[in-house]
Amino acid sequence: MGQGKLIYQQRAANQTLIGAIYIGEQDGKSFYAFTHYPIEYGDGFAPRSTIVLESLQFREKQ
Repeated sequence: MGQGKLIYQQRAANQTLIGAIYIGEQDGKSFYAFTHYPIEYGDGFAPRSTIVLESLQFREKQ
């Protein structure tokens, strides 16, 4: 599976948001997923989201 990850930070009027965009390919098909959350959640959210995204399973349409 090909993959890439882009980490970003966005400043709004009264808070900073962080996240990541994951780009990949599975069985010749491209996909993307992203996370987006307040920076204060980073210590708890980032490791959990990584586990979820690494555990993705793809199914063929029937």
